[in-house]
Amino acid sequence: MLGTLVVPACTGEDPALSVTLGDGGGTPPTTSGTPDTGGGSDSGGPTCPKDLGDCDGDPSTGCEASLLAPDNCGSCRHACGGTAACIAGQCAPETVSSTLDHPFGFALAGQRALWLSPDAVFGCTVANCATSTAIMVDYDTSTVKPVPGQIYSPRQIAVDGTTFYYDTCTSALTGCAPAACPITGCKSGGAINGSTPVVTTSSRRRPTVLFGGPGAIYTYHGLDGLNRYSLPAPSTVTYPKMDLHDYFGDGYVDAQHFVYIDNNQSLANPTGGLYVCPADGCVGTRGATLLPPPVRLLAVANDIAFTTSGGNANRPSASVIACSITGCGGAGTILAQNQAYISDIVADDRDVFWATIGAADPTTNTAPVGTIMRCSLPSCTGGPQKIADQVLNPVGIQLDADYVYWITYGTGTNKNGTLVRSRR
Repeated sequence: MLGTLVVPACTGEDPALSVTLGDGGGTPPTTSGTPDTGGGSDSGGPTCPKDLGDCDGDPSTGCEASLLAPDNCGSCRHACGGTAACIAGQCAPETVSSTLDHPFGFALAGQRALWLSPDAVFGCTVANCATSTAIMVDYDTSTVKPVPGQIYSPRQIAVDGTTFYYDTCTSALTGCAPAACPITGCKSGGAINGSTPVVTTSSRRRPTVLFGGPGAIYTYHGLDGLNRYSLPAPSTVTYPKMDLHDYFGDGYVDAQHFVYIDNNQSLANPTGGLYVCPADGCVGTRGATLLPPPVRLLAVANDIAFTTSGGNANRPSASVIACSITGCGGAGTILAQNQAYISDIVADDRDVFWATIGAADPTTNTAPVGTIMRCSLPSCTGGPQKIADQVLNPVGIQLDADYVYWITYGTGTNKNGTLVRSRR
């Protein structure tokens, strides 16, 4: 058991860390950050040559600023932040924290990052993650094993205000349900007891997906189905009325819609696809079909669903597809093609980002063949842009107003996972 790190006391709430519940489909929680603006020269200033800008707005100084410098990288006032270098007018990725123990289930909570590891939920403040990383809550590994059934599922933590939710189990395979913990940590006596169960008893199997929606947490437990837990903690569990059975890959809920992926890709029984229901579920039907299979991951922003399909290391064939959640004629708009195996996707009103891992299973992959990709919305003009290359097993990706963040799982028994960010 891990019990040597110290976390801040769980008293009070820091408004700077408060966030809105993430939708669980890849779209990050809302933060209060403000994207900086600017360009190669200020309005009315001189016309500058390439890689120079009039960034002080003073015509008498001419084009005084290099646009190859970290403070004005590519455009005036586009600062790379932290220790990131500016390379050819692009901010290089910056490692925020390293030597992480096989992280997965990544989430942002305001100025804090949270992730699961085999023995604990960890967190840090992103401004100084290398020195602030600490255990948020332990797993009691004598009885409670690491939570997910598939550690490379990116949906394992949901954030609501100053609380995060993750799944815990009373035994190795059963008794699984969400638990709540302040985002500042709730470690208590080196055991899992510091967190608060959302429900006191459960016979559910180990979950593969956990995500949030307005006033609720959703968990998916294979044959035990999709569960909805209303917040604050209810006395009973309710179940959306959808014919999901044991194929559920990802989900998103807002006040009007429940959008979900059935990731059954069997050629003998091709019932999978992207579906939409009313927010409280569908009665006696799977809902309206938005896209046919194969579909794997989901992010939703501004009523547009972004999903992925297919792909593997030997035959890069995945696509990134956009579809209105009110319907897109069953085809959608292809934003990117010929991508390797995609591990996560996230979107907001400006961009859609995704991580390619180059392999379906990060627990066995040792090749640094992953990438971080971006399409500027609405139409990905100019095609996908590669933000980072030669990434080793990226398994989670998140956004705030200023940065795109990702975590890498690492390799073998090594504690060589990382948290990385790149200026948007």
